[in-house]
Amino acid sequence: MDEIIENLVEAILKYNNLQAEHWARKAVEAKIDPVEALEASTRTVRQVGDGYGRGELWLPDLVGAASAIQSTMPIIGEQLNKEGVTRKSLGLVILAAVCGANTICFHGGIFGELTFHPVQAIIDNDIAGMIGRFLQGVQVNEETLALDLINEVGPIPSLYLDKEHTRIW
Repeated sequence: MDEIIENLVEAILKYNNLQAEHWARKAVEAKIDPVEALEASTRTVRQVGDGYGRGELWLPDLVGAASAIQSTMPIIGEQLNKEGVTRKSLGLVILAAVCGANTICFHGGIFGELTFHPVQAIIDNDIAGMIGRFLQGVQVNEETLALDLINEVGPIPSLYLDKEHTRIW
């Protein structure tokens, strides 16, 4: 069974949609937990994303890996539905955001956007805000470091929560 997951991961790393589909089907036939197959796939795409972030891989690498994992989703998704598993993966949403997508529709959808729930839309709105904050990055300068405030307040058990700087940053 581990061999099937390894081959699925290898197909995604080689950006081979047909092989990824093949090994996804083999995973379903071998009764491998579809959540395990999905997690292995998303870990692999995350690995490619990390390589892109370090400047070791290029945008086509991200697109190739995303395309390969996307080709497995109907197969793995069908098995998840059969087993009654609901799961929301943000890997592709973050990947789309990092790649510069200007419209990402995922609010309220549950597993592959096949169903919709208003409570999920509220949760997704919060997640979208976190993704937006992530994409803004972190400013590092004298003002954000606040070394003067750290020296003023001092070490533990001092409190920073009531300081204006904390409320701003």
